[in-house]
Amino acid sequence: MVAEKLGIQTIYDTFEGKGGGCRVIDNRYIVINSRLADRVKAELFLKALSELPIDEIYIKPEVRELLEQARASRPQTEST
Repeated sequence: MVAEKLGIQTIYDTFEGKGGGCRVIDNRYIVINSRLADRVKAELFLKALSELPIDEIYIKPEVRELLEQARASRPQTEST
């Protein structure tokens, strides 16, 4: 639901690797390996969503808290 509100398509497929968020031209996707355990799929989905601008859409407080936790656990990068 959150991904749809942001115009992001979620794709579940089998491939080498885990998956994550990506952009192709102006389109955003979250691609997740369907062979992974549900817990790992959820973690990848949260991580990908946490990298997006979610502040301006309504998200249930429980889900927003999970996204904020995923955002806080991301490595910080220096801006140049």
